[in-house]
Amino acid sequence: KDTIITDVTFRGKPNDKFLIYSITKIFSGIAIGVLIDKKLIENPEVSVATFFEEWKNDTLKNKITIRHILQHTSGLSSTNGSQEIYPETDFVQFALESSIMTEPGQTFFYNNKAINLISGIVKKVTGQSLELFIKENVFIPLEINNYKWQTDKTGNTWAMDGLWLTANDLMKVGQMLCNFGEWNSKRILSESWCKMMFQIPLVNAMNGKYGYAMAIRSLPIQEKISI
Repeated sequence: KDTIITDVTFRGKPNDKFLIYSITKIFSGIAIGVLIDKKLIENPEVSVATFFEEWKNDTLKNKITIRHILQHTSGLSSTNGSQEIYPETDFVQFALESSIMTEPGQTFFYNNKAINLISGIVKKVTGQSLELFIKENVFIPLEINNYKWQTDKTGNTWAMDGLWLTANDLMKVGQMLCNFGEWNSKRILSESWCKMMFQIPLVNAMNGKYGYAMAIRSLPIQEKISI
């Protein structure tokens, strides 16, 4: 269990880091799970406006929950891809200033802009960057130290992408999730949250299998689809 059976390098060197693009988003879901496990956030239904004062008087934005952000159903306006985001100084503030196009929870739209709000939430709750929080609570227990994670000009860790990992280290993260939060008998994430990450709301199931900050190509546990 949790042991490499064979290790073959097809391209590059064994310890080379690779940009994992949108797989980076998985760590937003993991970070929220750790916050809930530590009782720093009650649950994913908490309003994002709880953490950002500027949203509290906006009737629609006040309805957006952490779950909506992770499941790409926030209703915040965005374009496909990230080209509009890269030039921005503060990715979190850019998302906060986004207009809202649809009622939260009603429409799936893959939203690179909105997911960066998770980086802001982690910083608001812990005082740490998303990178440092993941390092202390995930990477160190998994013995991952060969990585690079991009930040915006104000120091916010990118949540949408920007993480470089080795193939073996990314495998550790995947295996931990398959073990429902355990790695080599160490509890990294609660079993209940790992199962939650695989849940697919009906609106997402009709547009592509997407759970909590991750695409689900196959369903390894039963009852993944929820309404």
